[in-house]
Amino acid sequence: MGAEFFVTTGHGMSVDDAFKKAVEQALWDHGHSGYSGTLAEKGGCNVLFVGTIPEGADYFQEGYDRIDHPSIQDKWHGDVGVLRIGNTDKYVFFGWASS
Repeated sequence: MGAEFFVTTGHGMSVDDAFKKAVEQALWDHGHSGYSGTLAEKGGCNVLFVGTIPEGADYFQEGYDRIDHPSIQDKWHGDVGVLRIGNTDKYVFFGWASS
């Protein structure tokens, strides 16, 4: 099996709340069968906060620019990177997932 780089957004009262909602949305969008290459594969992983980015930034590029962090590299057990979007309740989640 391979790995896919993913970037997705979510919102919530906290980063944990936003993460749970984003995982639920990925499961809804891509199914529960596994190997989707999405955030749905990372439901049991840690979230690694790596910074804040301005609203309107290129979210894909911002995540991609930070993908070399060692704890994010593992498609099975690696952390999920997260960037807060400005001073909002919105977050960008990124990382590697099995596909």
